[in-house]
Amino acid sequence: MVIAVSALTGLRIIKFFGISIASFQIVGGGMPLLISSLQIAQRPARRDQPGGTCSPARPP
Repeated sequence: MVIAVSALTGLRIIKFFGISIASFQIVGGGMPLLISSLQIAQRPARRDQPGGTCSPARPP
């Protein structure tokens, strides 16, 4: 019952502000990408290489 009331209320709120469901889908897909890219950017540099960089992959 609570979920149904919340869903209907939420739909009315986003309709009032003129927000589409598609915009929520776009933002919902972009948020995990943004979060993971920020986590990668904030990782500390590796200490096993001089200068803290990784060496390129070696060909087989």
